[in-house]
Amino acid sequence: MAAMCALEAKKMQDHLFYFLQKTHHQKSLSKPSTGGFKVPVGTTKRSLLKTISYRVLATITLLVISYLVTGRLELAGAIVSIDIIVKTALYYMHERVWGKIRYGLQKKRRQ
Repeated sequence: MAAMCALEAKKMQDHLFYFLQKTHHQKSLSKPSTGGFKVPVGTTKRSLLKTISYRVLATITLLVISYLVTGRLELAGAIVSIDIIVKTALYYMHERVWGKIRYGLQKKRRQ
């Protein structure tokens, strides 16, 4: 069971690495119009740093909870391994999408 989880985690890690590498190399040649809105789109590096810091906190929490529930450190580690890969990719994509959404932002006031 643990070997299967580790193999699946490695596959997901490879896919995540490919995704991050691909998105890092795609550069926008022009910025889209924001229609007068303040759109706080962070850089890719900022999104990655936020992703990593959040994952460290969430991983420690899940490891402790998994260990308390299962009583087995190797099973808790397998659960955490899969969780890290899947949720890191999802959080990164979520962060980048929300960085482009203008809903709820106030328009700039002209002075």
